Amino acid sequence: MRRFIFAILLLFSACVEARPGPVATAVESFRRAPATSVKALEAAAKRAPSIETALWTLEAEARLAAGDREGARRVAARVVARDARWAGRAAWVSARATDDCRAAIASLETAAPDPAWVPAAPRLALLADAQARCADAAAAETRRRLAIEHPHTPEGEAAARGLTFDEPEALARAEAFERARMYPEAQRALEALAGSDEARFRLAMLRLDRLRDDFRAAAAALEQVAGGAGPRAEEALYQRARALGRADDAGAAAAWEAYLGRYPEGAFAEDARFFRAFLDYERGRFAEAAAGFGAIAAGRWTGEARWYHAWSLFLARDPRAAAALDAAAAVERPGSEPGRRAAYWAARAREARDPAEARRRYAALLAEAPFDWYGMLVRRRHPALARSVAPPQVPPERPAPPLPKALRDEVDEVRLLARAGLGEFARRALARLDPALRKARAFGLLRELARAAGDWRRLAAVTEGRHDDLLRGVPGAGDVRVWRDAYPTPWEDAVGAAAKEAGIPPSLVTAFIRQESAFDPDAVSGAHAVGLMQLLPKTALRIVGERGRPASPPPPDLFRPEVNVELGAWYVGALSKRFGGQVPLVAAAYNAGPSSVLGWFRGRPTAPTDEFVESIPFKETRRYVRHLLRHFVTYRITRERVGADVALQALPLELDLTVRPGVDF
Repeated sequence: MRRFIFAILLLFSACVEARPGPVATAVESFRRAPATSVKALEAAAKRAPSIETALWTLEAEARLAAGDREGARRVAARVVARDARWAGRAAWVSARATDDCRAAIASLETAAPDPAWVPAAPRLALLADAQARCADAAAAETRRRLAIEHPHTPEGEAAARGLTFDEPEALARAEAFERARMYPEAQRALEALAGSDEARFRLAMLRLDRLRDDFRAAAAALEQVAGGAGPRAEEALYQRARALGRADDAGAAAAWEAYLGRYPEGAFAEDARFFRAFLDYERGRFAEAAAGFGAIAAGRWTGEARWYHAWSLFLARDPRAAAALDAAAAVERPGSEPGRRAAYWAARAREARDPAEARRRYAALLAEAPFDWYGMLVRRRHPALARSVAPPQVPPERPAPPLPKALRDEVDEVRLLARAGLGEFARRALARLDPALRKARAFGLLRELARAAGDWRRLAAVTEGRHDDLLRGVPGAGDVRVWRDAYPTPWEDAVGAAAKEAGIPPSLVTAFIRQESAFDPDAVSGAHAVGLMQLLPKTALRIVGERGRPASPPPPDLFRPEVNVELGAWYVGALSKRFGGQVPLVAAAYNAGPSSVLGWFRGRPTAPTDEFVESIPFKETRRYVRHLLRHFVTYRITRERVGADVALQALPLELDLTVRPGVDF
């Protein structure tokens, strides 16, 4: 009888856990008003003991918000003792909830920086304060570190007051400003160093590669550094030639020759030979550029020089271009992007004199990868060829073997966390579980859990890894499940509302999210760009101001998907207005900035799209445009349910290069 009653109780407990409605309600109450959600979270943890540590973490934060500092510490300590996965977040609560400086320091050691849960600068600020209260000599060092490593934050700015910095420290502060893309602040930090060679060199490089405001001033400063005997002399002479080239100065060619004359075997000699030829290329002297690139037969630039030699011949309309492009394609791995690039342009080079051969080559490109960048270009230029391409078949998903009980428990935990609205916890639990599921070949289950947890990045990556061949093709009705996993559409309400306000298609916003962050709302780049659409906090504030909001509002929370999407969509819409709704130009401007794109117009009224994109001088931006267009066209097919031919209208054959007023940041 006892066993029977115990079994009934277990079944009842399982049923309670399987109905996370009240738990999800408690979590939602925490999201809306943390300070009033303590009792609901306490009850939720009792209802769902298998996810209680995550609920305790929220309860600790709720108690802190309600002013119950002792209760917050007590609950947070329980989390730290029980669950290492959330220990950092709980320790961050403990550190803020205690007046005991030693306890705060100990908690902060557990609370390692984590962009979404434990921000680095506030953590250091609290650590410095705790150390100072404990009369710890390390307080001054922590404060200085905060001022040097995070000068772009309010905490770093406050820490810097009253401090003086030696030259290495001041240079490090300038570098931190530059990483955060706060270029005027970096400039002021370097100018304050009163003209040391190192500061002069870095300031010139800031002007050359970041501010792009006065290339001739940069060249003059670099010439001064090059004239000395310091460790930067050789590099300064090399960079001076780059600066004069950027300034379109007639002396740029002589500057390259001057460097090679002085340092014929120098550290930058190979680069100088390549960029001397690139100078002719950028100025439209394609025959001279081809000769310069053709002379580079060895060294690390050989592959790039081979391509640019062939490409320059094509732009010069030289009949030797086709053979040179064939040679460039022959040395690349079959199916690789460089190989397909050369093969596409080899076909283009034959269009006028041998159209039948060109069409044969285009057909081969389509058969190999019918919907990458070059496949899309072929389909736009020769739509009839696409009809002969057979669609790939979706392989059936093989059932995975049964999971061990320990894994089944972890799977159930991820599901419960997701159903309770604890997506951030579910995603972290799934990240730990991922390798075991892959090892068990439970890919279908892994995709199911990623969908449940809102781990769209993992969902897309797992799907691409399993169906790479299929995803090289065109989305079709028979494989819609795979395509929707590879190209998910999360945050649809937020995306739809933001896109409507910005006057752009929702599919375009989702394409930018996929390209920028791969759907990771917690993503932070090395340049401190944040969230789904990878916005810099400074850019976000600029957008807020442009939209007519207060000039100095609190910084928007860019980790919140709806906030990030709203601001990012506005920016895409503003770029779209400036560039006539032409997605290749909008994508290039989002990545490289509108001023760079306008510089690539070179006074031309129009340009073939394929030539314009291939001629973008930044490799990163070229790839960005290709991939963004592919994402957008794919979303048009899978989300808007239009045919491939209609979706491809987003890829114009020719670009209108009319200069329009508009957003300039």
